Amino acid sequence: MDFQLSSLLKPSALADADTARELLALNEETQEYGLELTQEDALALAETRRIALEASGRVEFGTPVIEKIIRTFSRSRYLYQYDYAPVLHELLEAFFQLKNETEDRFSDDDLIDFLFDCFEYRYRGSLEMFRGREIEQLRGILLFGAEDEENEDGEDPDDE
Repeated sequence: MDFQLSSLLKPSALADADTARELLALNEETQEYGLELTQEDALALAETRRIALEASGRVEFGTPVIEKIIRTFSRSRYLYQYDYAPVLHELLEAFFQLKNETEDRFSDDDLIDFLFDCFEYRYRGSLEMFRGREIEQLRGILLFGAEDEENEDGEDPDDE
């Protein structure tokens, strides 16, 4: 019998039901903001979490990241019931991508707070920040504190 510890640590589709149950329990907290996950939403988020973990080569015990994302973002003034689950999917994927790209230099809480601040204040609820080139810009802000390489005049500061 070939036994591999890594196969035990991988999240499985069977665990998705447990994750979904934990996410549904958060509805009691998020209902005050008019946000609620359905059973289907919760199962889909559990699957997105599992896929994001596998794609990033990460292991997570329990559901602390997705729970913190839900608790943090449910208070956003830009989040509504109709886009609640889609935003959570994007956030999960962005979180694990940024966690890898910043080589774990930031705690989970700090990264989630950073994403919330960007979503709420910098991008005013736009999901574009979680896609393509924007994720690279977020990585740069996190690592270097700079939005881009140009100053206000549009000139590259290294050319001076």
